[in-house]
Amino acid sequence: LNSASSMDVLATYKDKITNEFFPKRGYGNAKFSVTRKAINDYKKIAPSPEHVIDLLLHLVEKGSAFTNEYGDITESFYESLENTFESALKLMVSQNSVEYFDERCQDIVKNAFEGWGFSDMLNQHYDEYIVERDT
Repeated sequence: LNSASSMDVLATYKDKITNEFFPKRGYGNAKFSVTRKAINDYKKIAPSPEHVIDLLLHLVEKGSAFTNEYGDITESFYESLENTFESALKLMVSQNSVEYFDERCQDIVKNAFEGWGFSDMLNQHYDEYIVERDT
């Protein structure tokens, strides 16, 4: 895949995730089975781990925006987002790409919903993988 077409493919998968939370019409379903399938399908064709990180962070951003828009969701909803964020952080560290994604991760933590300890968990994951790694 050349970079233009690989970015088009990434955009297609981002759209699948976005549509699960914010469809063009009506309310989102926010089904993680759908978003997980999109991520797993993308992992099979992703040109680099950084593209996968980008997609994982996109999921957390959209899920977070969904809960900020519609209010408190279920505990399992937040756990899915927390696990996705942690996966992205682990991959960032293993790929030495923290610097590239750091500002975006800080924004995710800063904008996280307060319910179910969600913002606390994202902050904890961020500290564990990023802040403590640097000390």
